Amino acid sequence: RGCTSGSHGRPIAAPTAPIATATANIENAAPGRSETAWGRLVADALRSAGKTDLALVNAGSLNPGTLKAGTISPSQIDALLSFPNDDVVILPINGAALRSAVELSLRAYPTSSPAFLQGSGWEGTFNSQAPAGKRLTSLKINGQDVSPNNTYQVAMPVSLAQGANGYFAYWNDSSARSLKTTIATAVENYLAEKHVVSPENGARLKAQ
Repeated sequence: RGCTSGSHGRPIAAPTAPIATATANIENAAPGRSETAWGRLVADALRSAGKTDLALVNAGSLNPGTLKAGTISPSQIDALLSFPNDDVVILPINGAALRSAVELSLRAYPTSSPAFLQGSGWEGTFNSQAPAGKRLTSLKINGQDVSPNNTYQVAMPVSLAQGANGYFAYWNDSSARSLKTTIATAVENYLAEKHVVSPENGARLKAQ
């Protein structure tokens, strides 16, 4: 998207040139109440763009819908992002703040919340029956338990780094570093690299 012509900074001549192919529908029906195949893909794209330990995408940055099987165009990507032109940033976060943030993400579960996080680079478990704030039972990054004092490099939309959806309680963007790329461009680049994508099913943070 280096060209400055067109409403989204794309060449006017080819606004819907296919980027990649999806082997099946990639759903994003309810990103505020559960992980979705699209949410995982967007998080994977941001982590790939930043080459970070982790990537987080809040549900408030995703539009409900489905990326249909077949060829994928930029306009389809934009339609599933609330703020496709938001920058992607890298924010250093310590393990204690990260665990607190995940608790906030799970606070309303299974009720929908814009604070619900889709993630890449992590795996874990939570007890949906436990009191809010005490639901997370395990959290690993790159196969290692998250340590409260360790600092992790986390890619995320700039609005999340600025504290959207209540995350201002755990971090601010004073130490954020912009990748100088938008969410939509990061997703496009990731898909173009893959050529063919399939939906990943199965939660990374699993309810017990």
